[in-house]
Amino acid sequence: MADDVRFARLRKVMEKERLDALVCRLPEHVLMLTGYWPLCAWVYAVFPREGKGFCILPETEVGEAQVGLFD
Repeated sequence: MADDVRFARLRKVMEKERLDALVCRLPEHVLMLTGYWPLCAWVYAVFPREGKGFCILPETEVGEAQVGLFD
């Protein structure tokens, strides 16, 4: 399934459940949202119902993370 379709479905459920954002820490959830498998446990994916998502990660992983996450 294409990311845009998956994200649209996820945002629709978030709207129904009245969630403004998802904050995920489990590596498999970060991977599902960003396409990036974290190297350490201190990576968070923030997926807002509106707008562009982002990752919170240690400086040591910035080079490993892909540019354009959530596109």
